[in-house]
Amino acid sequence: MAFTYDGTIIDFTSKRIKSYTCLFGLLKIGKWYNIDTFKKFRIYKSSRTYTSYSRANVELNLKSGDIRLSLLNNNGSVKITVNKFNSFEEARNEMSDLICKLQLTELKEWI
Repeated sequence: MAFTYDGTIIDFTSKRIKSYTCLFGLLKIGKWYNIDTFKKFRIYKSSRTYTSYSRANVELNLKSGDIRLSLLNNNGSVKITVNKFNSFEEARNEMSDLICKLQLTELKEWI
């Protein structure tokens, strides 16, 4: 599991998006979605805490946080994280670029 990571591919010509998990750095597994199925952008702060224990049973907590730009459908059942950012301004700029490049008119922001 050392080389496993997550990512997102956007096909601008076909107007579709794929969130994938790359297993062992070789196989990208995920499903393609048409951009028209998504109705909202969401920019939110994500914080994660990872806990590990030493041999002496001492707890070590590692905290990490970032700003994420996601696409949501109407009822929120399908969510794809487009990218991770350090600030809200970077996420908003990327959202504006995606709206222009994909020629989206009906999508709106939901924070």
